[in-house]
Amino acid sequence: MNRSWRYSVAPLLIIGSFLAGRGFAQHSHPNYVVYTLEPFKARIRLKDGTERISQRKAGEAYWNPPITHSVENLGDTPIHNLIIELKSGGSCH
Repeated sequence: MNRSWRYSVAPLLIIGSFLAGRGFAQHSHPNYVVYTLEPFKARIRLKDGTERISQRKAGEAYWNPPITHSVENLGDTPIHNLIIELKSGGSCH
C-alpha cells in the first residue's frame, strides 16, 4: 500500500494520501473531522462487512463518529485528505 502519514500533537492531525486503485487496511478512528484536499471516490468497508461508496469534492468537510473501516480508492487520482482526530478528555484553549 502506498500512502503517507504525518502527525502533530492533540488533537491528532493526519494528512492521509494513497494512490488510485490502492487501499488502506482496516483501522480505527475516534470522533474525527475530514477535510478533502482533492475530489475522490472510495469504497468504505466496515468491520461487520457492510460497504458503502463515499464520493467527495475538494474543499468539503465532514464529521464522523468513531469507526473501524478499510478504504479502497476507486478513482483515477490519489486521495489526499486532512483528518483531525478528536481525543476524549482533552480541552482546547
